[in-house]
Amino acid sequence: MATVLGNKIRVERKKLGFTLDHLAGLIDSSKSYVWELENKDDINPTAEKISKLATALKVPVEYLLNDKQEELTELDNTKSLWRRYENLTPDKKATIEAVLSALENGSKS
Repeated sequence: MATVLGNKIRVERKKLGFTLDHLAGLIDSSKSYVWELENKDDINPTAEKISKLATALKVPVEYLLNDKQEELTELDNTKSLWRRYENLTPDKKATIEAVLSALENGSKS
């Protein structure tokens, strides 16, 4: 029987259109390990695996670990976006800031 974590992993993986193989590659694991995460109730991933899963699935770690939270909130989406931004190079961050400025200036006209 799948755990809450396993169900969340499956739902988010499918939302992104990832296969078990693809997600396994993103988190440096095997397809069978991802299948076990999604389907078994006695598997306990390390903090490092949870972090890699959150990054790959574009969700916050807190969402994956909170058994009482069934859906992503707007705050979760913001946290995930911020985490992705933090991992960018300075050049890519500058590009995003330029795009945001252009969007803000475009909405004022």
